[in-house]
Amino acid sequence: MFDKINLSLLFSTLTGILAILTGIVAWNDKNKDDQKTIEFQQKTIELQRKINEATDKSLRKTEELSIQYQKNAELQKELNNYVTGGDSKPTIIIRCIKRTFESIGESYQINVDIENRGKYPLQSVFCTVNDVSCAETQKYVRQIRTLGGWIGNREALKEGEIPDVEFSSNIGSLAPKSPYPIFTGVYNAHYSKMDPGFNIKVRWNNGDVVYYFHGKIVDEKLKDEGTSEMVFNGNVMPLENIVIGQ
Repeated sequence: MFDKINLSLLFSTLTGILAILTGIVAWNDKNKDDQKTIEFQQKTIELQRKINEATDKSLRKTEELSIQYQKNAELQKELNNYVTGGDSKPTIIIRCIKRTFESIGESYQINVDIENRGKYPLQSVFCTVNDVSCAETQKYVRQIRTLGGWIGNREALKEGEIPDVEFSSNIGSLAPKSPYPIFTGVYNAHYSKMDPGFNIKVRWNNGDVVYYFHGKIVDEKLKDEGTSEMVFNGNVMPLENIVIGQ
């Protein structure tokens, strides 16, 4: 009987040891699986980090390229504006100065300048001033300003000689903030028999404009009498870009 008890105890002990060994093996296998899982997760995380870094670099590169493209486009636009003049338009400056001439008495010297008050130069500028109101005084005094500057007092028109009514200037490049003289005439109401007025045509490589200026003398000063207008690139609009000074 004693042998049976010992065998039973031995069997139980062996069974317990086997269970423990089985548990140890299972635990060890689980630990290996967990380690593999952890390693896989770490590799996945590292791969995702690299993907994120690559994505960030790509986004930064795309942003840098976008900024560079924008700068290039702005530079191209700026260069194009220097060629075409952009949205610059010529400004006409009319100055009227009261003065006395020996031959015709108190009159008004009218100077007409063209100026580019825009940001970009105007190229291939050609302008024509059509004047009727000052033409009659040429029979007595002639002070016409041309590309060469002041001509001075030219001889009065001879009998039957026709007064000049059109004055053209081939200016070429008109830089910003650089007034350029295109006409000087002498107005006298007695001889002119009409209010002062001019048609001023300006053409450049990016447009053309015609200023129809109708003025009048009020309190010894030249004023726009209210019906003046301009035609810019074929469109009629209220007069602008004309400055009247004294």
